[in-house]
Amino acid sequence: MSLSSLADQEISHRETTFIANRMKPRVSEYANSMLAKLDIPSTKLNLLNESLLPLAAETPVEPTKGSNALDSLARYIPTEAITLYIAACSAMAALQGKLPPKASYWAYWAFVLLTPLLFLIIFIGKRRSAELPPLPSFVQWPWWKLFASTTAFGVWALAVPGTPYLTGEVGGVLAAFLALFISTFLTLLEPIFEPKT
Repeated sequence: MSLSSLADQEISHRETTFIANRMKPRVSEYANSMLAKLDIPSTKLNLLNESLLPLAAETPVEPTKGSNALDSLARYIPTEAITLYIAACSAMAALQGKLPPKASYWAYWAFVLLTPLLFLIIFIGKRRSAELPPLPSFVQWPWWKLFASTTAFGVWALAVPGTPYLTGEVGGVLAAFLALFISTFLTLLEPIFEPKT
């Protein structure tokens, strides 16, 4: 899942009051048109608004069971960071011999540190575009998603060809196993560490 999707998910789960308030004018407009069509007294408008608002702010589609199994494996893989890292590994392979000896190690750790920064930049941008304050209170930061996406990157990046760690055939198999294991494990830990809305 991309960091952008994780940021969307964080905002929609944590900012339900904001979403409901943002939907209120459209719900009122729809409720007014329903009152006129169904010949219901206008005194019932508030009741109709209150009944429709939770439905309007709800997630529109429930994921299928098949996509849930696949999502659990790909849930925290930060595709933006992985894509940039693969490009960097390709560039380093092309420049082999012209870079310092430890360049691949530096690149790996630079991208591990870049992943939470990318998530925060995307998260702040999405909050601003939703007309929310750029950052929530420190306690309400998306701590779990920051940790999980960084951990997922660190493990999934080991499975990329050209990574400085876990090289060779056995290393590749071990990296792939670790990536699947950690992805599943992070998804299992989510209900424990992700705050309830």
